[in-house]
Amino acid sequence: MSRVKEAVSANDRVGILNDLRGRMDSGELSPGSAFPSEREIADRYGVGRSMVRWAVGRLESEGRIRRMGLRTRVVTQRDVSSAPCGAPQKGILGNTVAVLAGSGETGEYMRPGVSAPGWQFYSAHGAIRRIYEKGLHVMRVNRTALTPDEVRDLVCGGIRAVVVPEFSVLNREMLEALKSENVPTVVGGDREESRCFDRVVSDHAAGAAMEVEWLAAHGRRRIVQLLSDTWKESYWQKARREGYERAAAKLGLEALPPIVVYPSGISDSVRTEAEIERSARFLAGYFVSAFRSWNPDALMLFSDEGVSAASLACRYCGRDPGREIALAGYDDFWSEHWTQKIVPFPPQVTIDKRNWDCGEIMADMALARAAGELPDEPQKTIAAPVLVEC
Repeated sequence: MSRVKEAVSANDRVGILNDLRGRMDSGELSPGSAFPSEREIADRYGVGRSMVRWAVGRLESEGRIRRMGLRTRVVTQRDVSSAPCGAPQKGILGNTVAVLAGSGETGEYMRPGVSAPGWQFYSAHGAIRRIYEKGLHVMRVNRTALTPDEVRDLVCGGIRAVVVPEFSVLNREMLEALKSENVPTVVGGDREESRCFDRVVSDHAAGAAMEVEWLAAHGRRRIVQLLSDTWKESYWQKARREGYERAAAKLGLEALPPIVVYPSGISDSVRTEAEIERSARFLAGYFVSAFRSWNPDALMLFSDEGVSAASLACRYCGRDPGREIALAGYDDFWSEHWTQKIVPFPPQVTIDKRNWDCGEIMADMALARAAGELPDEPQKTIAAPVLVEC
């Protein structure tokens, strides 16, 4: 038993897979015989069940074993010609973590300081830097082009783990491929399609509550949120609403209904004063009714990118932004958003989601999952945000 554990490192899932293949090739596990249970394999190699599950999943996908009922597997006759790929080689990919990134996750991988920390690409940068610090390699993969077959190629090559930073849209087909191949994967955010993976989530409820408390401390009593028409299907908007209501109840404030805005926000492709004015007039149509009904003295916006248009919309409605209406942003990137160069009106307060730190946590979780150090069920880490006064 000890020789088996010495031959196959507890951190080497590819080594476990290759050892199981060798036992089948040698006839120790002959075609038609019962394949060991996950518990038996875990005990033999001295590893966790999650690592065993990855190796067993690979053997099933290769056709080397098949299920017989719910808990029993049998060894099948090997057909080399039908194998989907060769035996994974540890090599360089065994010391590599793939980070799925989009076109925005480019440039210098440095900690925020010379630029606003709220840009979402910092989660990818934080993960990449952490992986480098661990002495490992990083493979940047274009998330928009990755196919299930290419996921399979990564698995066959023995990739150690995958990090998927949070994006506005997740490729379900890609996620399903990562899940079916049992790739140790950590996903940013808490969307429904990512909940079968380990994930790192910014605490949006806490962020919204902090803004309500700050606004109340600065004399604002009638605080209204802006939410999209699909907010009940959006995990982060629901969380922000919960945080708002919780803080309002704690402070004895009336929880006013949100201003529900239908999509027609600022376009990043048309960076002109006319574009901001178009968006401002669109928002003003919502503000007029809300101002008459609830007479708010503070607005909590989706993000910093909407502050410039919201400030103009307030003026169109006869309200002085900053004095009569406080504007709270979110994400902490207003100082670098293109709108502030045209309408230089900052939010009074915003929230830093700690994207860089979230990336570091994702990298650590991915490596822990690959090493079999986490419980079998998906884990969720909540990252506390930081309030930023502007």
